[in-house]
Amino acid sequence: MELEEEIAIVQFGQGIYSKENLLTRFSQLDEARKMSWLWYIENLLHPLKPTEAEIESLNASTASVNDDAPFLIIRFSGLKKVLRIRTSKGAIDQSYGLLLDLFKMAYQRCYSLESGGLTSWWYQDLSNSETVQQILTRHHELIDEIYNNPGFRSEFASLAKLWYQEHHGRKAKLAEPEPVPAVQTHFDFVTYNEMITGFLENTIYKNSRAIWLLSDSLAKALSKQYKLEKEQARRLVWEVVERHLRKTYNTGLH
Repeated sequence: MELEEEIAIVQFGQGIYSKENLLTRFSQLDEARKMSWLWYIENLLHPLKPTEAEIESLNASTASVNDDAPFLIIRFSGLKKVLRIRTSKGAIDQSYGLLLDLFKMAYQRCYSLESGGLTSWWYQDLSNSETVQQILTRHHELIDEIYNNPGFRSEFASLAKLWYQEHHGRKAKLAEPEPVPAVQTHFDFVTYNEMITGFLENTIYKNSRAIWLLSDSLAKALSKQYKLEKEQARRLVWEVVERHLRKTYNTGLH
């Protein structure tokens, strides 16, 4: 999700951007990106610390959901209640709308406490186009600064390489025809190490843990060095990775 979209969501929370426009933009995505946006708005919700009552109000609106339909369980720290949203192709747009509703409820509860503070651009007046432009300009300046920072360059190059190998290799693996199993007449016992090695050689997610660890470490380092909030640092990590991918591999994250 681009920063411009996050700004639009926060503007919706402030009551200056319509839910219909957000849903229209969401409906134009493919199914994979829709799921990634669901995960992203979930991350936006955690700092707002939704209440039990807010969760319950949304769960009540989905009480008649078919239990056999695929769904996503979202848990929030300190709460007993969980949010259950549908993820099937026909319901995912509605689920995004529900998460937007929860965001607005939680945001407006927090807004009266944080408005005018300096802790986040979320609480600035986003009806002011100059304010929005300043946020975007500073964001792009940070991308340039981090990309050109020699102290992080090798780590970002490594992360981009891992991501490229993971996703390029996954596409190639999925495109391969299913092998025809040979008829076996003799069976040998294998050791545990041989079994694990064989699994790792054939899995399509070889680099996932390394990608997560390196991206998380970079986000923490950026947060500390540039005094950024966690989500802002994470966004910058992947925008800098995107630039490395385009420069080195002529491809992007999506």
